[in-house]
Amino acid sequence: MNATYKSLLDMPKLYQASLTLNYWLDGAGVEMSITQSGGLPEPAISLFREAIDEIAKVRIGLIPMHIMVNRLPPNTSVPIHIDPVIPRDVHLERWHLPIKTNDRAFWWGQNTGKFHMALGCWYGPMPYWELHNVDNTHPIDDRVHLIVDLK
Repeated sequence: MNATYKSLLDMPKLYQASLTLNYWLDGAGVEMSITQSGGLPEPAISLFREAIDEIAKVRIGLIPMHIMVNRLPPNTSVPIHIDPVIPRDVHLERWHLPIKTNDRAFWWGQNTGKFHMALGCWYGPMPYWELHNVDNTHPIDDRVHLIVDLK
């Protein structure tokens, strides 16, 4: 399923907000703004709130539990893996909203195959519990996603 973010004009603001966050490099090469369940710091959360509220409204009865902004630098490939989710006994729907992308950024999933996630479209629920990987083979452009886990 995918749903379009209602204000594509806000994409530059969301991307600029992502640049102000502190990132740490995980073991797979992805730059994560914060750890799962840590939430986003103000003032970035204000800019992302509308998008987070939108996906929660589309998925009636589910509430945001984890919020992340992940940046995949140019020429980076994340090895095939299964995402760790905390707590493990809770089933979550993981949704991605690309806020900066390029035509050489792809998701591959064991059961979904390889595809590109278009700017401004929500993608999910993403099968984080299955083998998957992401690639950004662009030589200069980042791939940045807002990721929201709904419970």
